[in-house]
Amino acid sequence: RDVRDVRDVRDRCDNERLAEFRDRYPMDERAFAVLERASDGVQATVVADFKPRREGEDDYSALVMTFVRA
Repeated sequence: RDVRDVRDVRDRCDNERLAEFRDRYPMDERAFAVLERASDGVQATVVADFKPRREGEDDYSALVMTFVRA
């Protein structure tokens, strides 16, 4: 299997995971861009461990930005 194929599959999975996270926790473009540019480890931590006090809010931008930078 070509290394590029594996990388493409991984990238698609990462993109889907981030898109699902954004659907659950809406955020503005700036916050999402910061999350997208974060390392794989930071992205994985954010997706796994981000637990705001309340769900169902319209905008989690500030919380996500703070969590990514922590």
